[in-house]
Amino acid sequence: MQPRKAIMIAALVGICGVPGTAMAACLVVATPMIFGTLNLIGNAANDAAATITVTCGVGTSYNVGLDNGANFSATRRMKSATAAAYVPYSLYSDSLRATPWGNTIGSNTVAGTAGVLPTILSVYGRVPAGTVPVPVDAYLDVITVTITF
Repeated sequence: MQPRKAIMIAALVGICGVPGTAMAACLVVATPMIFGTLNLIGNAANDAAATITVTCGVGTSYNVGLDNGANFSATRRMKSATAAAYVPYSLYSDSLRATPWGNTIGSNTVAGTAGVLPTILSVYGRVPAGTVPVPVDAYLDVITVTITF
């Protein structure tokens, strides 16, 4: 299995393809995950979602993994655009946000087999309740999507 990668930004923006190759390759397109204005005061988590669309040749088995991001330190973090401040967040493969999405095949990636139509995978994000307030700013992270097929 040969890995192919897509870049996802902050949470998720990505395009991947192998120009000039047949559909023995896979194409990954991700939508941005936008948490919007975060309420870091109180006991409620801040949730968001995005999608990853996977297009491979019919019958191609694949695994989609998400790395820890560019600002990882014990957890995924979004970095302030102008200050040395971070907001922690997690990514999940289920809407209950119980199954963390990582990059270890057989453990925490999402596996599938391509059909005739592209497969749309949902990515669920959460900034945990009780996150320490940070300065008002735009916060960003870069996640790499790896598709192994």
